[in-house]
Amino acid sequence: MPEPYVVDILVVVTKESSTAVQWRLVALFLPHEWFGWISRSNLSEDQREQLAGWSHLEQFWEEHDLLDPKLENNPVMDDGNDPANFLPMLLHGDGTF
Repeated sequence: MPEPYVVDILVVVTKESSTAVQWRLVALFLPHEWFGWISRSNLSEDQREQLAGWSHLEQFWEEHDLLDPKLENNPVMDDGNDPANFLPMLLHGDGTF
């Protein structure tokens, strides 16, 4: 598996009824390294599917609002591109430490 990059970033921490911004170490996997590892690994097709969810792309794009402002200037919207060839990705914090 790829090694995560550990970075010190500002995060919003909520405890009980208070919220604060604090520096925390966060491990990040870069998407191109993750997918490169998947393609080079000896995983079965089922295992690759579990990691990436390729078979759900067509359904995702059928159900997603293509007027979503986050898609502005996104290559998925270019004429001739099949959205089912684009894997949606979002960087987010999951709130766990």
